[in-house]
Amino acid sequence: KRHAEEKAERDAKKEKDPNVEYIDTEDFEPGGKYGPPAIDVAARRDELAGVSYTTKRHAEEKAERDAKKEKDPNVEYIDTEDFEPGGKYGPPAIDVAARRDELAGVSYT
Repeated sequence: KRHAEEKAERDAKKEKDPNVEYIDTEDFEPGGKYGPPAIDVAARRDELAGVSYTTKRHAEEKAERDAKKEKDPNVEYIDTEDFEPGGKYGPPAIDVAARRDELAGVSYT
């Protein structure tokens, strides 16, 4: 609040030079006219961490929609979960904590 008051006071006293283009530095901040797009920090953190917040109800509705779709007889449908770690065709599932300790050279035996 004090900063805004002081800035307004300085701007009121200052004579503007006609040979100078004055810019508002707020235009270069995130979400400003020239700045990077504003981001939702929490949503971006969750996206990078691979976290999604879906509810059981959403999962059930999606399953119902998928069940209602007619399947093309000329297409072989595969379950993508088979290709995830621990799946039928995916890499073996690993214990993340054990792997971290192994890479760090820590042994608890």
